[in-house]
Amino acid sequence: MPRRFLRMVPVPARALALLLLGACASPMTGTSSPVVCKDPQTGACLACPGAKLCVDPVTCVPHECAKDIVFAATPKDGGATETAGLDTVADAGDGGAGLGDSAAPDAGLKDTPAGMDAIPIDAVGPLDVPAPDVPCAPGFKKCLGNTVQSCDTGTWKLESVCGTGLLCQDGACVCANPCPALNLVECMPGIPATRTCNLTPAGCLAWALPIACKPGESCQLGQCKAPPVPCEPVCGDAQVCAQGLCVAKACNPACAGGETCQLGQCKTPTTGTLGCGQITACVSGQCAPPADATCKLACVQKGTANAQAQFTTLQECVQATCKAFAAKPNEAMFCIYSQCGQAQAACLGAGPGDCAGLNTCLNDCANSPVCVNDCHAQASIAGGKDFYALMTCVDDKCAGLAGDAQVQCAGSQCKGAFDKCFGASAPKGLSCQQILQCAAGCGDKACAAACKQKGSPQGQAAITAMVACMDQKCGSFCAQQTPQCDTCLADWCGPQFAACN
Repeated sequence: MPRRFLRMVPVPARALALLLLGACASPMTGTSSPVVCKDPQTGACLACPGAKLCVDPVTCVPHECAKDIVFAATPKDGGATETAGLDTVADAGDGGAGLGDSAAPDAGLKDTPAGMDAIPIDAVGPLDVPAPDVPCAPGFKKCLGNTVQSCDTGTWKLESVCGTGLLCQDGACVCANPCPALNLVECMPGIPATRTCNLTPAGCLAWALPIACKPGESCQLGQCKAPPVPCEPVCGDAQVCAQGLCVAKACNPACAGGETCQLGQCKTPTTGTLGCGQITACVSGQCAPPADATCKLACVQKGTANAQAQFTTLQECVQATCKAFAAKPNEAMFCIYSQCGQAQAACLGAGPGDCAGLNTCLNDCANSPVCVNDCHAQASIAGGKDFYALMTCVDDKCAGLAGDAQVQCAGSQCKGAFDKCFGASAPKGLSCQQILQCAAGCGDKACAAACKQKGSPQGQAAITAMVACMDQKCGSFCAQQTPQCDTCLADWCGPQFAACN
């Protein structure tokens, strides 16, 4: 076997002898020629003084000392070497001095010092050192792997195991690597595919499996898009073709200070008296979707300079991040509150209203753009985000349902978002049937509206659905209270009335 050399820092023989004298206890009684000694302080095993073998400090098994390792001296004081130290271990293994005998002759190591514990060879076995039992304070929790441990009467006990998609952190099961926002869609990096942020059964937000774009498409801003197509008919002078649609042409060169780009031309901005929220209501109420550029510009020009700037900032954010949800109003609003919340608050205002308050307010608006904007102005950013997160889930899980059926579906299929909006238990208030009984004793609309306000969110939602159906399908019969009203309601609004019972 080739010789190997291990360089170690030499220890003077006198110092080694002192270390051994101070560390070991006496040999075990009744043992002749002790070989293995045990340090009473550290529990480590070592060769007894005078032994001719080496000892594994952990397993306590004696063995022949290696014969191919040389302990070389190390430089001292910039180059000189210290020669006083251990001889090669090979000498000890060849019948010479053992570990104890390598010390100075007068160190007294040939006789076992008093107090040294010697272990006979046949008594050596694996050491079983129990882990210390550290007491804990009752009520505290910690993680052990993916389990939650709680302290009970000073000892740690298993409380729960974190399920799939969860990890233990600071004594609680939390979602592992959640995605940013419910129903957020983004492009996969490096490949033409999208992925959507979904709600898992455990109540966590997690990315769903990616969906590949069609051959030839690319992914842009969370959407798979085909290559540009020409516009037919050809766009006018003030427009350019983008993805087959004629859009307003940008001003080139850029407009000078004090001017704005309007339909591809730099013009001195026209201002009016409307606020940003009023501009939004104007566009929503007067410009047919998709908003005509000329109509939209006319609404903007009715606003003050500050209102126009706020509206433009909000529109730029919406176009950059939420354009993909244009055909899904609830998802679009959730995106706006999530990604453009500050711009939304600057334009429409933001009050202290929570999710449930926004729900009640919108139920009374009857699709009035001004009323809807007022409701958003009363809601906080967090309240709006919570409400539209719930409504996005309802659109996905409870499509086609109305009234109490819709509320019951939301409570079970969208439980996390529903509880965050309305609380873990069903909100208190009048049911749909109780609202009708209350309104039956009223003599004016104000009294009937007050009855509705006393209703629970479920009751109010059912009343709103029922009245909307009656107005749209049977308004001409029921407005004059003709006999045909009941027949019409039975034919066209049966599910809405059934949900109210």
